[in-house]
Amino acid sequence: WVIMSSALQKQGERLEKAVDKLAKDVFHYAKIGDGMYEDGSYIYHGSVPYTTGYGGSLLDMLSVILYVVDGSEHAFSDELVNRQVDWIFDSFAPVLFRGAAMSAVSGRIAWMNNNESERSVCVITGLARISQYAPAERAKEIKSLLKYYLDNTSYKFATSGLISTADFIVDIQNDKSIPSDAAQVGAKVFPKMARVTTHRGDFASMLSMCSPTICRYECFIWSDTKIDNPNGWYTGAGMLYV
Repeated sequence: WVIMSSALQKQGERLEKAVDKLAKDVFHYAKIGDGMYEDGSYIYHGSVPYTTGYGGSLLDMLSVILYVVDGSEHAFSDELVNRQVDWIFDSFAPVLFRGAAMSAVSGRIAWMNNNESERSVCVITGLARISQYAPAERAKEIKSLLKYYLDNTSYKFATSGLISTADFIVDIQNDKSIPSDAAQVGAKVFPKMARVTTHRGDFASMLSMCSPTICRYECFIWSDTKIDNPNGWYTGAGMLYV
């Protein structure tokens, strides 16, 4: 909000301070606690694997800010933009299947919304927006990945996110010059959040392992009648998703 209000009020010094603080506080790799880790893990609420939950929201909201200041004297450095692109391929792509979010890294949101494609809308819209300001070669990588997701799902991502990103998604989907990235084949280990994903083209799996540093599952008790994810016991107790 500080960055947006500073831009609207043409307060350059205040805007510069806000951008600098965001760059220092958010883009570093975490060593402990909440945040993005160098192994691709994303932890939130202290011990919950949350890549396709709060991690997706972070990617999306950051992309709004970087897009707004892109091309101005307050634009984020190429180093930080490239780091955000690295997050896409190190953290997010391995936990998406045809654009749909894997449940073992969605925290209690997996219970709140069981539509895996709908849960990944913020990730997909974030990718579309990042592709507009990322360096040319990295932008091509993102668009090819998005093209694959869009070509292999019936879910309407273009009409499910913000209006501001609908054009980006439609343009990528309709642009025949953008090659569709091949289906992923390989495995990715996330030691910090005790997860392993395997992609084999036409199917994918996630092994959710038991760890003393990762919670078994997340449950919020708001009141006697409102409880989020009351039956998620096995999420982090050693479970295989296919």
